[in-house]
Amino acid sequence: MEEIIPKLGDEIPEHWLKKAEKEVNTQYRSIILDKYKDKDNVEIHIYQPSTKIEGFATDVYSRTVGRYLNDPDMKMRKELIDIYKKRGIWGNEQENKLEEIQEKMRDIEFSTVKMKAGGRINKEVLDKWRSQWLKLKEEKHTLLNEKTTLLTGSIESRAEEEGVKVKLSHCVKYPDGTRVWNSVDEFEEDPEKGAVTKILNEALWFWVGLTQEIIASLPNELFSVGEDKSGN
Repeated sequence: MEEIIPKLGDEIPEHWLKKAEKEVNTQYRSIILDKYKDKDNVEIHIYQPSTKIEGFATDVYSRTVGRYLNDPDMKMRKELIDIYKKRGIWGNEQENKLEEIQEKMRDIEFSTVKMKAGGRINKEVLDKWRSQWLKLKEEKHTLLNEKTTLLTGSIESRAEEEGVKVKLSHCVKYPDGTRVWNSVDEFEEDPEKGAVTKILNEALWFWVGLTQEIIASLPNELFSVGEDKSGN
């Protein structure tokens, strides 16, 4: 049965918060793949990388950077940004626009918190701010995606990808503890790209201490109206 996603204005579901708390305590995230390697409802555990594995990933990152620095066709992020700026693809105009959007979002967040702290909530105004905030969030997302795409080919991005592959090959396991991929080569050769992408996304969120559900619900918490004390 598909889980119902709360709408804007709802609070973060208690079971989502409990899920996040459990993950912190157990040091792994459990996900279910609808289908993987000819099996249905496959459970996958994603673990936090140990210090040793982080060291492996750092070593791979450093070696990858060193290797690409000897390739005249490869560029560091700063070099790419300078090239894009000269060509008018990405520069001060886009960076200023991004900062402007973020500043407007912060202003709305401050006004919302201030209103809720005062205890007199105007639902009509709150709904207007929420719509403005979500629109700004989408604009910010579009700009950041554009910038990320432009820098995907940088030396640092390539090196980061190699480091992530190392962590995935060591930290993604079945419930019995066996690794899904025994090497980076196995990970790269896995033909089931849909499942691999889901595991990758879940791992990246988990490793920074967040769940996708909570991230998606942050606007709900911010703009939750609670009890209306204003009569509006």
